[in-house]
Amino acid sequence: PGYGKGAGLGGSRAKAQATGKGAGLGGVPGLKPRLREKGAGLGGVPGLKPRLRGLVGHRDGSNSLSRRGRLNSGVACFHWLAGFRMVVVQRRQAVIMGVFAVQTTLFGSTGTSVSRLGFGSMGLRGPRTWGVRCVDEVQSERVLQAVLDAGINLLDTAPDYGLAEERIGRYLRHRRSQFLLATKCGCDPLQHADHLEVRHTWTAAVIRGNLEASLRRLQTDCIDILQFHGGDADTLQQAGLIDLLQSFRQQGKIRWLGISSALPHLPALLQLQVFDTVQVPWSCLAPQHADCIADAAARGCGLIIRGGIAQGGPDAEIQRPQWNDIWQQAKLDELLPPDTTRAQFILRCTLSNPQHHSVIVGTASLEHLAENVAAAAAGPLPREILQQVTQRVAAVLAQPVPNP
Repeated sequence: PGYGKGAGLGGSRAKAQATGKGAGLGGVPGLKPRLREKGAGLGGVPGLKPRLRGLVGHRDGSNSLSRRGRLNSGVACFHWLAGFRMVVVQRRQAVIMGVFAVQTTLFGSTGTSVSRLGFGSMGLRGPRTWGVRCVDEVQSERVLQAVLDAGINLLDTAPDYGLAEERIGRYLRHRRSQFLLATKCGCDPLQHADHLEVRHTWTAAVIRGNLEASLRRLQTDCIDILQFHGGDADTLQQAGLIDLLQSFRQQGKIRWLGISSALPHLPALLQLQVFDTVQVPWSCLAPQHADCIADAAARGCGLIIRGGIAQGGPDAEIQRPQWNDIWQQAKLDELLPPDTTRAQFILRCTLSNPQHHSVIVGTASLEHLAENVAAAAAGPLPREILQQVTQRVAAVLAQPVPNP
């Protein structure tokens, strides 16, 4: 994607004319580039001036380039333009994440503050895991540093996420005081030659092994939130695993007990009244856990919302028909504010609920990170729009499921 007329943030579908009156940078209102100012540099980036003369190849004595000279010049131009595009993207993202401060809120009864936008590290899992994306070390470091630079102070990870814990420890150990670290236990992954098999085993040996390995990989002496990665109330109690996590807290190895769960197990887990934090899925396209969220909030739990961007919604690179169908049937395009992508709209719906203390969104893209930060900074959607979204989606979900 380019950055001319109609290009959005990082080439996204958020449309704006970058040089037009009142246009925001990449479609973000209020962030106005001065692309035509004298001396602004190429593309409006101060100090970025091309030296095209250095790209010219050998001449044959005439005013035209030789064949070899044209080839060398073309290759050099290609590399120069590629580097220029990266600089423009990174500078735009730096400006956006510097201008927009991520808001914080009280994290349940923990007594600490958490950023409304959190970061999920699954996308940094690396090779031989699953999926089609594989992020290298250089990009992993860029993303992690940009996360903290944007003011995001909750990072969620797990032993199930390949290299994610190791990368967080490697690149953020010197900034450990700047963020809350949440990882998981009950994880018993099995590495195959070409993929990672995710398994969960509810024994004290696995839980202890998870904690010690996570402390080592994350290069820290204390994990803020240790979450059971699933499980049910009866199993966790009977195996003595809740008592085990409480002993970890007494030893100073963790600060808070957490659970990452979903229906049908979540209601019984909440009734145990032992968890400081609860991680639960919710989005405007999948609101089935709303009652569980309200119950957890009433108990004083810190709420971590996953899936709050519905994996990108209808505009996602990897299409998910279930989200597309709900979006289309509810006619949510009719409610989309100007200069807002569908993913940003879904994220703002999630952030509009103050009970959603932190919404963790995973990405390995600086462009997507900047879009998420801008969406969070835009604030809650108007109440009338939220009511329309709730009513329309509820009507779609109430329809009988057709027989296959």
